[in-house]
Amino acid sequence: MPVSPQVTSMYPQLASLAPGPLQALANAAEAYLVQALGRDLTAGSKTQTFSGKNQSILWLNCTPVASVDSITSNGNAMDMTSIHWDSEGRVSRMWKGFWNQVLGWDPGITNIVVTYTSAGLDQTTQDMLIGVVMTWMLDMQGKSSTVSSESIGDYSYTMNTAFLKGLPPYISTLIQPYRVYTAG
Repeated sequence: MPVSPQVTSMYPQLASLAPGPLQALANAAEAYLVQALGRDLTAGSKTQTFSGKNQSILWLNCTPVASVDSITSNGNAMDMTSIHWDSEGRVSRMWKGFWNQVLGWDPGITNIVVTYTSAGLDQTTQDMLIGVVMTWMLDMQGKSSTVSSESIGDYSYTMNTAFLKGLPPYISTLIQPYRVYTAG
């Protein structure tokens, strides 16, 4: 389970759930976050494919990055001694050992494959992010998305769409620092 038992301490409304429903809700919340953030939350080996556009920096999604293990460009393994990377996910090619003299990446379509190890988000951060989405999902189960007002004369009704507009602002603000933004 991506969340620890501490999630019920952080979000007491989750404590009333049996282990099975708690696990299912945690899995759904994690899947939602992975989609919304454009990144995985857990540590481990990751592979990311890029289209080379002669850009100087490739940005890895699953930060913090613990190591860059291999890079292939157009099917050829690159010399890792000419690669500079940092924990923020920036990967660049160095020119003659100078990391501040970056070379562009070979142009092509999905021609660069980077295999790296992510340290993942720490457990407290995972509990916070997944737990807040779990409580939101749990709260949404009790909300009605049907009729919010109705008139009898010349019959009319209004749908209650207040809860169908995505994440509430407080959750969007909370997850924003972990979201991956990509330039097209």
